Amino acid sequence: QLLFRKGSNRYAAFWLGSFMVIQAFLNGMFLLVETGLIIDFWFIYRYPAPLNYIVPPIVFLYLRSMLENDDSPRFWDWLHAIPFFAVSVNYIPYLFLSTEEKKEIIRGVVEDYTTYVQGQDGIVPEEFAIGFRIVLTLSYIPAFFRVLVKNEHKFDRSVLYDNNLIRWLK
Repeated sequence: QLLFRKGSNRYAAFWLGSFMVIQAFLNGMFLLVETGLIIDFWFIYRYPAPLNYIVPPIVFLYLRSMLENDDSPRFWDWLHAIPFFAVSVNYIPYLFLSTEEKKEIIRGVVEDYTTYVQGQDGIVPEEFAIGFRIVLTLSYIPAFFRVLVKNEHKFDRSVLYDNNLIRWLK
């Protein structure tokens, strides 16, 4: 319903809906890996990995569209997708592995999760990809802060939630 909403704030609802769908999918993939059921679904093992790199931009675009009443993307908003595309390219070598090689990698991850962290399924070692995801997430914090401070005048001081948010910002 959020993804295909009609009427006011449709653009913000799209970003919120996208965030929720992506998070549900990523959590489902984590549960598959954690429970070992990923062995039965070996063909989708690395495909959702780049989605981790689009989550911070989606949250930023949602926050900005809500506070600034954006109704469509801005010209430079596509730049937020560069990390997603870069990580997608990173995993191209994995996509061309044989079925048996993919299954062997997945068995190793299920048996010992450190294989996931220390492995190299793409061009870049996994520990660097994970570090980049952390840095990317942290790099969006100033952007969130800037949008909130820029739109502080829109908060209603009579609402407890808004007062708490303003106090937290200060």
